[in-house]
Amino acid sequence: MSKVMKTMDGNEAAAYASYAFTEVAGIFPITPSSPMAEKTDDWAANGKKNLFGQTVKVVEMQSEAGASGTVHGSLAAGALTTTYTASQGLLLMIPNMYKISGELLPGVFLFPSIDIIDHEDTHFERFRVQKEDGCHIPDTFLDELAVVLVEPDGLSVLSACSHRGITNILRTVRAAFPESPCNLLLGGFHIHNAEERKYQIIADYLKEYLPHQIGVCHCTGVDKYAFFYKDFGDRIFYNYTGKVIQTDLLE
Repeated sequence: MSKVMKTMDGNEAAAYASYAFTEVAGIFPITPSSPMAEKTDDWAANGKKNLFGQTVKVVEMQSEAGASGTVHGSLAAGALTTTYTASQGLLLMIPNMYKISGELLPGVFLFPSIDIIDHEDTHFERFRVQKEDGCHIPDTFLDELAVVLVEPDGLSVLSACSHRGITNILRTVRAAFPESPCNLLLGGFHIHNAEERKYQIIADYLKEYLPHQIGVCHCTGVDKYAFFYKDFGDRIFYNYTGKVIQTDLLE
């Protein structure tokens, strides 16, 4: 069977991937990440199946707090559960997220909105997007996201090329899970052709918030990998396509 290629933004791509592994979705579709909830609701209404051959049960609530409460109860019942939010909506979910963490319920969180706290750790050079009127403007990668595996003993953070900055991604995650250590950080940091100053910004932040393991890959650059290894030793490893990393999430 031939592959079907489709162009989509980060919100739709994240919703598409999460739908496959979701049994229950608790949504409040008025957030900065509204397209995720809207797509999930539309697919379920039209009978789209997940990987288990089931149609996702969508529960639409009247607030982010209600959506996160649905997630809390559904996870406690043993269902694979998803919700979607960002920015201020995430703050309204934090009380239930604390309950989920306190009850040691494992889960996967998608962060579709990365706040830029340190503008020095951004990587937008030479990237532009075309508007509907044909004009080209700088691409600030508003659709960049991060994936976080939340487990009883800490977090695993997965990024892609980190154009909005790996330190900004970690800051966004820490705001949601301030008490949880980072066990694993995986991703590209997009500093392969950058001056050493860009590396030092990341290194200085990691000295403040140091994951137990850091797997850097392609757009980090082999030269910067050497810098990281020199500064952080065996905590650093070079990640590559096909490498299997086991967490306790499924055990």
